Amino acid sequence: MDLLSSKFWINSLITGIKSAYTIIKLMVPVVILVRVLEALGVTAYLSAGMGPVVELLGLPAWTSIVWATAILSNLYAGLALLISSEGFSSLTAAQMSVLGTGMLIAHSLPVEARITQALGVKFWHMIAIRLLSAFVLCFILNLIYSYGGLLTEPIVLSWEPPVSSSQDSSYFALLLAEITSLASLSLIVVVMVVVVEVFKVIKVVHYCELLLQPLLRFMGVSSGLAHIMAVGGLLGLTYGSGLLIAESKKGQFDKRELAVALVFISMCHALLEDSMIMLLTGAHLSAVLFARFIFCLVVASILMRWSYARKLKFYK
Repeated sequence: MDLLSSKFWINSLITGIKSAYTIIKLMVPVVILVRVLEALGVTAYLSAGMGPVVELLGLPAWTSIVWATAILSNLYAGLALLISSEGFSSLTAAQMSVLGTGMLIAHSLPVEARITQALGVKFWHMIAIRLLSAFVLCFILNLIYSYGGLLTEPIVLSWEPPVSSSQDSSYFALLLAEITSLASLSLIVVVMVVVVEVFKVIKVVHYCELLLQPLLRFMGVSSGLAHIMAVGGLLGLTYGSGLLIAESKKGQFDKRELAVALVFISMCHALLEDSMIMLLTGAHLSAVLFARFIFCLVVASILMRWSYARKLKFYK
């Protein structure tokens, strides 16, 4: 069995280290940039312009920059900006859950929308669907948390964020804090990648395919797409899109079904990895995993039915 092979564990560790290295390469420039922007006062002006939008979701105005960074760049760039912000530790669990869920649904839009465009979904339609879906779900979550008085406690972290300038203004202390933070996150990423590799071996994806069958019927999508959606949903858009490219070339599925599957995977991919990362920032599992999954399922189902009823054509 692969799990008993030393080669499996070595390869998994190497994969994890490569992933951590890639993340660090993305995060370091952003961390440096945010420090410069904070020193110049640029972030304050940007927050003032975008603040009213995120405040409708119960979030502080400064978090608008975090989300905008994730939307235009990638999830890890947004997280780098988040943990480098002085207000990070002051967020409540509810606020982090709302922000984290929004970032998971709407991030890396220019790149990921191009991928889905190549597979058949119109570029601006995909961006509009993801942005609108993220706002609606975050608005709903904020209403639930606010009126229910839920998750009002401060976020709880299992690792230490960078030391803010108010605690120690020396450049050496700030540099040491950033290095410590990045090292902690790198170690966690390596562990998560190894866990995902183990899941592949024990065929978690296969069992998820079986669980997806009734959900696919609810969405109106062919059961033949179960494997693609399971892989994309669990492991990431790249895996799912690769399979979709191969399947679309065979012409086995209706373009409408492929498009709906892409919408679902785009908003709800890497369920394991991305959800665990958001849990590390203090977000709650009910939001970043369960609420996101159910909401994206409903959105995909509505799109399928609306495309038939109103002749909505969001695919090519």
